[in-house]
Amino acid sequence: MEKAKVALIHRDPLPGATGGDEDVLDYPPESVAAIEEMIERAFRLSVGGVKEVIEPGQRVFLKPNCFANVPPTSYASLDPRVMEALCRAIKRAVPDCYLMMGDSPSLGKVLGGSRQAMQNTGLEAAAQRGGINEVVYLDETELIEVDVPAGKAIKKARVFKVLAEADVLIDVPKMKTHIEGYVTMALKNWNGVIVWDGSLPFGSHPSAMEGSHRSDLGQKMVDLHKALPPHFTILDGILGMEGQGPHAGVRVDMNCIIASRDPVAVDAVACLVMGIDPFEVPAIRIAHHEGVGNAR
Repeated sequence: MEKAKVALIHRDPLPGATGGDEDVLDYPPESVAAIEEMIERAFRLSVGGVKEVIEPGQRVFLKPNCFANVPPTSYASLDPRVMEALCRAIKRAVPDCYLMMGDSPSLGKVLGGSRQAMQNTGLEAAAQRGGINEVVYLDETELIEVDVPAGKAIKKARVFKVLAEADVLIDVPKMKTHIEGYVTMALKNWNGVIVWDGSLPFGSHPSAMEGSHRSDLGQKMVDLHKALPPHFTILDGILGMEGQGPHAGVRVDMNCIIASRDPVAVDAVACLVMGIDPFEVPAIRIAHHEGVGNAR
């Protein structure tokens, strides 16, 4: 398939950064401004600017990595500064778009649901500071069933209707390692577009337990991108996580933003930045060979 441009923006050090937990708690405005500048540049270098992705009046949905009901100092979820900066960048470029943000964390039902997760990770407050129009708690919204074209792990899935009806879907993952998927970034972040319902016995519905982590995790992520592909991906590589990810690893200051129309390319470039062979990651390898994106 045709290669999409990928932007890799690095800035070191970030203004106001201390290397401590205050970087994601009481962070100074200049750090958000610096990240907003990085995001705007990433849009510009990858596609020509925000307006090449979003048009006036469109309904835009940001799908961040909101891991669970944990504080931002866990470094398991999207950096609140990135959420605030992204909202600001979009609203500055296309002020009359309708901007939404939400997620359905895989551990949401175990650890309090998306409402608590959005609040305790700091993402809800950050999005509101950035000018978001609506914060959506996906696990409180309507589901619809969709077919998965050429699906292998799954043939049908119950996805959140608000995502399927959005004009523009933007994947906003975080740079992290993962004990099952090797990494959890653009492809893996799409686990939150479907329902995780442990109350249903496996097999009672084609997507029962799809939100859980199974042995075919990589193929499942690829299948989800066939059913509901994002229009743009912007990866938070400001503070990454290595080790026992997705939540028990350690913080790594990377100070980068990676963006493209192709989520597979984003993951591949991010892996190279992390020192990982992209084709050692099952989801990336499968996505590349099935034509979902390009990892070379």
